Amino acid sequence: MDVDHFKQYNDNYGHGAGDDCLRRVAQALDSVVQRSADLVARYGGEEFAAILPVTDAEDGRQVGERFRRAVDALSLEHKYSATTGGVTISVGVATLIPDLRGEPTALLEEADHMLYVAKDKGPNCVVGNGRTAKTDKAGTEKQFFQEIAKFMCGLPQGEARDLSSIS
Repeated sequence: MDVDHFKQYNDNYGHGAGDDCLRRVAQALDSVVQRSADLVARYGGEEFAAILPVTDAEDGRQVGERFRRAVDALSLEHKYSATTGGVTISVGVATLIPDLRGEPTALLEEADHMLYVAKDKGPNCVVGNGRTAKTDKAGTEKQFFQEIAKFMCGLPQGEARDLSSIS
């Protein structure tokens, strides 16, 4: 997920206001997730990522739409946005059935690609690939998502940390 036209927001309202905006967006995104295993984290700059275990492509797109609406509902003014008068996000959705033989980066790369497709389509939208990639190795979901979470948070492989407070 990416805050649309955030550079213009930061440049015109100032970095303090930009930081406050990102905190409010993070809170809105966090309010959407309901399950204890779900994770929303700031991924860098004005980007956020969500890990939603046991979520297929259609459910992922629906959650992405709830993320988009939650940020829209903040009604944060952004008069420097090239397309809207408020703060919005674009969301790229990617899903897969995990396989420990694969790299955690594969899911992130696909989500990033979907985000670029969303941004090309226009701000304030949700785009998913509409499919859930499958692998032939079962029973590894928890380990796979733990590795994704560690990768997102910059933790060395094998290091444990409570990731629920990261935003």
